[in-house]
Amino acid sequence: MPRKKRRSANPASEPKCPRPAPGGVYRARRPRESLLWRLVREHLDEFLRVYDDRFAPAHGPLRPAVPGAVRRFLRCGILDYGFARIRCPECGDEFL
Repeated sequence: MPRKKRRSANPASEPKCPRPAPGGVYRARRPRESLLWRLVREHLDEFLRVYDDRFAPAHGPLRPAVPGAVRRFLRCGILDYGFARIRCPECGDEFL
């Protein structure tokens, strides 16, 4: 029966930052190409305008957090609105 590899009892001997596999390439999301993104973008204002009359009687009032959350969804992944670059202090790799 093969023996299992055991982790070192000394955490200092373990690598602190496992590097990603070589060849990894950042691929930007393209939210504007998503069918869902386009659908929400095209119909959000109309949906919010008619919600109280058309949907509230059957589904209840729209929670106040919903419009802001949906607008943040529309901004998510679009670099024009900003992004975070994270640099690992151990190995220097950077991630967006």
